[in-house]
Amino acid sequence: MESMYHYGCWLIPFLRYENRTNYIPKESQQRSVTILANGPSLKTFVPLTTDTDYCTVNHSPLDALFFEVKPKYHVLVDGGFFHGDESALVAKLNEVTWDMKLLVPYRDREVAQKVYCSNPHITMVPIHFVGLHDQFHNRKKAFRLFIKGWALPSPQNVSVAAVYCMINAGYRTINLYGTDHSWISNMAVDDNNIVCRKDVHYYDKTVIDYTPIIIDGSYTTMCQELRSQADTFGAHQFLQEYAESMGVRIVNYTEGSFIDAYPRGH
Repeated sequence: MESMYHYGCWLIPFLRYENRTNYIPKESQQRSVTILANGPSLKTFVPLTTDTDYCTVNHSPLDALFFEVKPKYHVLVDGGFFHGDESALVAKLNEVTWDMKLLVPYRDREVAQKVYCSNPHITMVPIHFVGLHDQFHNRKKAFRLFIKGWALPSPQNVSVAAVYCMINAGYRTINLYGTDHSWISNMAVDDNNIVCRKDVHYYDKTVIDYTPIIIDGSYTTMCQELRSQADTFGAHQFLQEYAESMGVRIVNYTEGSFIDAYPRGH
């Protein structure tokens, strides 16, 4: 029954908001891909000298590393990127001088095209952004949906979407850097029982302080926050199983990462 519940949670929004076109171009990739997430450990990252493509996320264009690695892919999935003021990010993306695919949720494709794709070097690629919970136990059915591009593991974090997209793009080796996922180390509860967090990224230019965690306009609870984090780690485990079924090797090179789903690299 639980699997049917999670299947319904995917199916209803998919039929309502998405279509059946798989927009992620699958190619016979001759190189590995290196995903640079936005965790603070990436401050010490030195671009790899090996033959690899790059995938970046979120506000990384605001940092010089983005222009050093010249990513082939950039992933934006949070709603704030499409319904808020991102003029600084837009300005940096307009400086891109190489061909780059911008991966965005299907529902936000029109806004993304208008706001982020005035630069002719940037091509938008929509993602069907309806998550399938890791407690959906029919893995064969889940993987068929993933292959079709119709579903992905619960995308609580942009790194989940990035890994999924790189598997479906045809890469056989995926390297992870900056996937710290150590948020619990940066959490606190103040004297008013408000759950706070230091939301630290490698590209931060100022000292980050604790701020309340607000979801849909309301303060979250510790229970809600930890459940959300559990869903993220479950999604990574789901991705590892999917990768194994596709013959894809994911290696996490992030020092101190809290993700336990992928083999570690050094």
